[in-house]
Amino acid sequence: MPANQIHTSVYSLSVHPGSGNYRETLEAFARFMRSEMENRLGSFITHFMSFQEQHGEASGEDREVFLFEALMLGVFWNTYGGYAAGTGNNAISLMQQTAALRSRGGLKRKTAELLRGALAYRLLEKPSDRSRFLFPDPKGLARLIAWIKATGEFHREAARMETWRNFLEHMGDTYAFVTLSVFRGFARWFSHESLLVLGPFTEGVTRFVAAAANAYPLREDKISVLRSRTEYHLNMLGADIYNRAMKPMFDTCAGKIVLLPACMKLNGGKNCKSVIRHGSEVCTGCTSACSINEIRKLGKKHNFGVEIIRHSSALTAGKSFKRSGTAFVGVACAATVIAGGLELRKHAVPAQCVLLNHSGCRHWCNKPVATSLNIEELMQRLGIEADQTTVHETKCNKSEEILAA
Repeated sequence: MPANQIHTSVYSLSVHPGSGNYRETLEAFARFMRSEMENRLGSFITHFMSFQEQHGEASGEDREVFLFEALMLGVFWNTYGGYAAGTGNNAISLMQQTAALRSRGGLKRKTAELLRGALAYRLLEKPSDRSRFLFPDPKGLARLIAWIKATGEFHREAARMETWRNFLEHMGDTYAFVTLSVFRGFARWFSHESLLVLGPFTEGVTRFVAAAANAYPLREDKISVLRSRTEYHLNMLGADIYNRAMKPMFDTCAGKIVLLPACMKLNGGKNCKSVIRHGSEVCTGCTSACSINEIRKLGKKHNFGVEIIRHSSALTAGKSFKRSGTAFVGVACAATVIAGGLELRKHAVPAQCVLLNHSGCRHWCNKPVATSLNIEELMQRLGIEADQTTVHETKCNKSEEILAA
């Protein structure tokens, strides 16, 4: 089989033998993890919140979110700390500059993507650096943050880590060493526990990464798509945490809009007749079999709006979704949902999120397939009694080549 072809889904939230229903499984696992995070990380969070409150940046409602950030910090350190320790200052600086160019669009973006495709994976994730040791202190954290920014993929996560770095610098090197060591240890335990519980839903990740690692050496999104199963599980838990944290504000809003990624369009949107109205892309109902059209119909029936975003990563443009009296349900891939949640919280946008049932866009598929979502969960997030209307789902066939071109 050619190196650039694999025959499996990267992740799938469908029911798997022995694993049960995804939503029920995640809810039970999240309850367990919230308890364990409080028991094992709670004292550090209390100190962190005290520091944040002195600067007017925390409230009691944020505690679960901060517990999750501690776990996220540990997972990122364990996953990328060796690369951060081994990457030279010049390489980090160069890649940060190309990341900035990439965000500007136009020709500069295209040039930056070519440069990043040629250099990013070679400079930032050399296999020989994987097991290197990054000393757990504020300087080590600053190094990790600089590396993360250089990838161009984790800028919102990096911003939250900056807040933790300020706190740890304030507390001193000894406290920082103990704190980061505990976070790393807890993250290793999470990796093991999440694999046992959520692993059945991410079995395709390992095969995808093995095939993708060497298939396209010049892909600028290589670091993004080669995420570990632990990172997928982290995002799944994070979706639960952020939904809980943002629900009170979400429920106060009378208007609701569902943001659907373009990867849900039938046949890759080849014959899509969507239009731009008031700056937003909206469905016109051109194809009855399209999932987006089905959800549009539900919106008309239950009085919620539907807008299409180019990709779920567009949720990171949180400021553009801040509209008085309006709350949003963002639909996103399991690999990117936390970035969207962080940005929406930063701009105080009332929101909930629903994960796509599987990946299907060009980042993960040679031949993109229409993605789908759990309609019952969508209705629950909107506060609407589950509708009996069945939303058409186009699922990945095992014969689909799911490595992005």
